[in-house]
Amino acid sequence: MAFVVAIDGVSGAGKGTLAKRLSELYHCSYLPTGNIYRVVAKKYLGHSASTEPEERKLLEIARNIDIKDIYDPNLRSDSIANLASIIAKNPKVREILNDFQRNWCQNQKIAIIEGRDIGTTICPNADVKFYLIADIKTRASRRYQELKTIYDSADEKTIEKELSERDFRDSHRAYSPATQPKDAHIIDTSDLNIEEMLEKTVKIIENKLTRD
Repeated sequence: MAFVVAIDGVSGAGKGTLAKRLSELYHCSYLPTGNIYRVVAKKYLGHSASTEPEERKLLEIARNIDIKDIYDPNLRSDSIANLASIIAKNPKVREILNDFQRNWCQNQKIAIIEGRDIGTTICPNADVKFYLIADIKTRASRRYQELKTIYDSADEKTIEKELSERDFRDSHRAYSPATQPKDAHIIDTSDLNIEEMLEKTVKIIENKLTRD
């Protein structure tokens, strides 16, 4: 049985960075679940330019996800992110990808998994749950700093607007909306650097490991 650390929260709050650092510290793998939807979006964009995805093709792509594709560094563009958020509203796609995530967890000794509905839907019985928040301007600034080295067209105000729109879509979708788990440790990362985030979360994880 895996020891599961579920990291949820809003986009740009530091979920991915925290998950990666925790996986390095505990010498285990981590799963950035948002990237699973980005992989589907990227592969779909290679098939069609439509922003109203064809369900049959989406299901075919979802059933054939390769774990190696999830760590592709070229998944951060706005077009991929926005299409991924739209795809995530499809219940049939989510069902396939939810199974993928649960199966991954079952095959780990320590599972560090981050996303939007990990503690509520994917791993409701996770050993430790975190929910990361941060103010929208801080999140937009972080995402801009990340994207400007990759895309010359990155614009901070546009990023802020798109983050707000994605927050709304994710929290209002009918199937498995992004919500804060009631038993999660809430961490506001607005004024924290990664080392401070790591210190806070490791204390909680170590306390749970020691008690168990």
